[in-house]
Formats: sequence, structure tokens, C-alpha cells
Amino acid sequence: MGYYFDHQEEIDQEMREEWQQSQQIVNQSTRFISRSHSKQIYTSVLNIYHSKINMKTFTAVIEKDLDTKLYVGYIPGFAGAHSQGETLDELQENLREVIEMLLEEHQIPVFKTEFVGTQQIVVGAA
Repeated sequence: MGYYFDHQEEIDQEMREEWQQSQQIVNQSTRFISRSHSKQIYTSVLNIYHSKINMKTFTAVIEKDLDTKLYVGYIPGFAGAHSQGETLDELQENLREVIEMLLEEHQIPVFKTEFVGTQQIVVGAA
């Protein structure tokens, strides 16, 4: 089934538009600075663009452990992609670090399912 990334096409389009805007700014700026500085700026913008265009979005399942009071999150179908944190912000940063580490180790996930949502089921008391 391949990778599943939420809204990846829209993100890629936004990145392309940001890149075009960055190129225009750099081109306008080069009139006022030396060539060596313009090359450095262009290289920096290029590095930022490549890091952004390679960004992927993953869907995490998050629960709160009632015993430890910690938020626990994992990426379904991505072995090893799990973490915890005292706050949702801390959990998100921890998950980002874990995912980046796994991707650097070339552990590319191939998802066989797609997150759809949650449902609440009401049943009568026994």
C-alpha cells in the first residue's frame, strides 16, 4: 500500500510555493550584497528548502496512562516509533526525535493500514 502521510500533497505544494518565494527574496537581495555573501545565502536557503521538502507527516495515537499520568504515543505500523511525555508538547517532541532517529537508521515504514478515526460505543450497564 506504500506510505501514508496526511495531506502530503498539500504540504509539498506549500513547500514549493515557499521555495519560489525564497528564491525571489534571494534574487532581490543579491543586488545589495557581494557575490560571496549571495552564494552563502542561496546555499542556506537551498538547505532549508531541502530539509522542509523532505518532511513527512505521521499520525500518532495518544493515550494518557492513569497510573503514571504520562501521555503515551505511538505510530501504528511503525516499529519502534513510540514515546511518552508529561505534556502533549513534550510527547510530540519526543515522538519527533524517535521518528527522526528511526528514519536516519533507514527504518522506512511501510504502512498496511490507514488511520481513519475513533468512535465512541455506548452500551447499557450490566
